[in-house]
Amino acid sequence: MVNFATFGYIKNRIMTKYITLIVLTLILSSASPTDAKRDSFTVLYEADANGKQIAGSLEALIDAIHNGNQVRVGWTLTFADPVSGDPIEMEHWTEASFITILQGHVFAQVQSIYQQGPGIGDPPGVFLVNNQANGWVAILGTTGVMRQKSNESDMQIPEAMRKEMETMRVPTRWAVTIK
Repeated sequence: MVNFATFGYIKNRIMTKYITLIVLTLILSSASPTDAKRDSFTVLYEADANGKQIAGSLEALIDAIHNGNQVRVGWTLTFADPVSGDPIEMEHWTEASFITILQGHVFAQVQSIYQQGPGIGDPPGVFLVNNQANGWVAILGTTGVMRQKSNESDMQIPEAMRKEMETMRVPTRWAVTIK
């Protein structure tokens, strides 16, 4: 005699497997091979701290901006190791949230972030300045100039040093999405 309860159980398990397989296939087939490429960036321009071209083309960067490509800007800060005095480089990258083209140069505003600082050691680390969330913003240019501001009430840096740091020269790298 056939046990219909067992037959129903087996039928439900088979149907569940088929439905799972169909859903998985639909999800995987909807991911396009170009999705991964959509977020790839290529450095189009690099300048030293004085704004002198190191690599790439400023015109190509400006053309990419005019074509609507997403832009990221990177810059390097160099400072002395507090113990050895050896130079240490710290590199930052971020989205260019507001871009200005002026007299053949590109300027990018960096959205406000929580200010962070380097932790020199083994292993190295990064920490929030004053161990709290305080604001920092900057504008970087292909000219090598970085103008920055931070929440002055949270800073424990002498006024003269803070004013000096508000305008710095940094090497920059400019990358755009490739569509």
